[in-house]
Amino acid sequence: MEELRCMRCGAPLTVDPESLIDICDYCGYPNIIVSDFGPSLIHVVPSLPRSDVENKFYEAARSDPQLSKFRDLEVIEITGAYHPAWYASLKGTVTASWQITQYEQRGKRVVARKAYLREVKNISRRVFLPARRRIPSSAVRDVLAGYIVKSSKTIPLVQEDYEWEKIKLEFLGVEVGKGEAVRIMIDKLVDALRSEYRARGEKLDFFSAKVSEVTDLKLVYVPVWSVTYVVGGASYTAVLDGYDGYCVYRSEPLTATERLARMLGGLALSMVSGSLFATTATVVGFENSLLVLGGLTLAAYSIGRSIVESARVERA
Repeated sequence: MEELRCMRCGAPLTVDPESLIDICDYCGYPNIIVSDFGPSLIHVVPSLPRSDVENKFYEAARSDPQLSKFRDLEVIEITGAYHPAWYASLKGTVTASWQITQYEQRGKRVVARKAYLREVKNISRRVFLPARRRIPSSAVRDVLAGYIVKSSKTIPLVQEDYEWEKIKLEFLGVEVGKGEAVRIMIDKLVDALRSEYRARGEKLDFFSAKVSEVTDLKLVYVPVWSVTYVVGGASYTAVLDGYDGYCVYRSEPLTATERLARMLGGLALSMVSGSLFATTATVVGFENSLLVLGGLTLAAYSIGRSIVESARVERA
């Protein structure tokens, strides 16, 4: 069997059978192993160094009204990786018709009538698809989606003079090829458009969406950093965009004031549930009042559970 070697430095490659791209262990160059796309489609978003990511996290912590109250905050681990995703611009046409109900005041009466609407519209959307089979976390998806609006600077893979050995982050494997990615992105766009038009009225009578053009298709490696920090003996996590250090997600410890507020809310709800159950039983009947009591019990349980939780989540 022929040994695969790096296209840049000639070193032997350790190939992951599930990945379409392998990163050279010696020079860091991404090598295409088996795929339906060429190196001209691959781009890498440059990442901030680890020290800058740590500083960005501390800046976010100091500016947060709650997190800034904790003086014993300490970062214990920072890890980063390049997550691959496909990006493209899809253009096409949507034809749809739907029904809505319109109400008119006629004297003292309100008259309802059905209205039938139809639209033919050209669409152009910028979309993305993670290039790995495993579904990424919502925080990672937020970073990948951010590339669309940030227009981050990228380095093309064909740029031979770039010092690839300076990239210290792990490159995660690409598991979705070009053809499959385009098909999935088109299907997802059609589904999203159908949902948009369905939400416009009470009934969607007709819907058709055709994508006629796929442009600006590229595979982009986007840097994502994870910061683990300790407060009061417990550990928490934050996720940052490696391009600009923006914190898209973090779990935070609850303050004493927040715990007290949740406890008082649970006690207040427990106190009113009994009297409210008795009142609803006499007004709407025993069975319906059980539904009310069940809802109150669930709410009280949720509040009580939140009291013993040690963290809350902040999203960008």
